[in-house]
Amino acid sequence: GAVAPATEMGRARVRRLRREVVLDFRESIREIAPLYEELRRENALARGASHALEVIAKQGLSSIALPERMGVCNWQQRGLFSDAALEAYFVTLGGYVPSRPQALGEGTVGMELVGNALHGFLAVDRTTLTASQRKDLANGLLVRWNVESSVDADAVLSAGDALRGWVESKWPGAKWHREWPLRMKLKSGSTLRGTADLVLETSAGYVVIDHKSFPSGRDKAIEKAASYAGQVLAYAEAIRTATGKPVIGCFIHLPVVGLVVPVAEPAAPQSQVVLSRGRN
Repeated sequence: GAVAPATEMGRARVRRLRREVVLDFRESIREIAPLYEELRRENALARGASHALEVIAKQGLSSIALPERMGVCNWQQRGLFSDAALEAYFVTLGGYVPSRPQALGEGTVGMELVGNALHGFLAVDRTTLTASQRKDLANGLLVRWNVESSVDADAVLSAGDALRGWVESKWPGAKWHREWPLRMKLKSGSTLRGTADLVLETSAGYVVIDHKSFPSGRDKAIEKAASYAGQVLAYAEAIRTATGKPVIGCFIHLPVVGLVVPVAEPAAPQSQVVLSRGRN
């Protein structure tokens, strides 16, 4: 009579043990399966990469037809941006300070951004550019500096045309050096470093031109331009020292008001030149 109950208890323990083993096994599978799948994928990737490298080594890179097999986009590094647009962007990038765009009437910040756009355009405007390329370049710079609603691209083009017309009328055939880096050791021991916006090379010597944009009227702009005379004359001295050739003229170009202000020694008289806004 005692054997049957003992046997039933043994069976119950076996069934319970089997259920626990099955549950533990299933739990282990759930934990191990993701690791297994990951290892399986990595192993497949490794085998595929190894095979691809063998094919490339024997037949060359074009033999695996990677874009067609993977469906990736073909990247075209040419034609997305013109060389002039990239050059203009990098010229202005050094002076970029993130800030909220302001209307030109709010203060100097808006005009500084306009000046950056103008400076970038004048730095790369060349006769080799077509009319559409120049227009795209001007529009792109105005958009990058968030001033497209304040200044029209045609005004930027007109400023470039006026500058070129003035230069050609005074020094026809001059060689244009834009963004010319300068460095000179001063007698005081310090070093002068700067970048001349535009240096014209003529048979008689060099002409130094610095672009400035001021948020003021004509008279105030001319007055403020005089405060930069020292900078322009220092550039001229550096060019004379480096080249051994004379500097026959120094000017501050004010594209916003359409003027060129000559910079001379303090004792020399100065008179402004009005730039024509007509298109060449």
